[in-house]
Amino acid sequence: MNKHRVTAGPSLAGLLRTLLVALALALGLTAAPAAAAQASSPDEAAAMVQARSGGQILGVQAKQGQYLVKVLTGDGRVRVVAVPMRR
Repeated sequence: MNKHRVTAGPSLAGLLRTLLVALALALGLTAAPAAAAQASSPDEAAAMVQARSGGQILGVQAKQGQYLVKVLTGDGRVRVVAVPMRR
C-alpha cells in the first residue's frame, strides 16, 4: 500500500496566509512603511499614518520613543501604527 498522501494543491491555510499578506500590503497596513519614516510631533505622525492608510485617526499617544497612532481603517478595523520619534 502507498502511505503517501496525495493532495490536489496548496493547503487552505497556505492560501489564507498568502491572501492576508497580499491584503495587508495592498492596504498599506504593514509596519514597515511607517517605521521607515520619523515624526517630530504627534500631528506629523497622525498625518503620515492617515496619508498611508486613508483611515480616520482616532488618537495619538507618545510612548517609549515612538508615537502610537490609532487609526480606523476603511473596513472598520482599528489598527495601532508605531511611528518613531525624530530626535
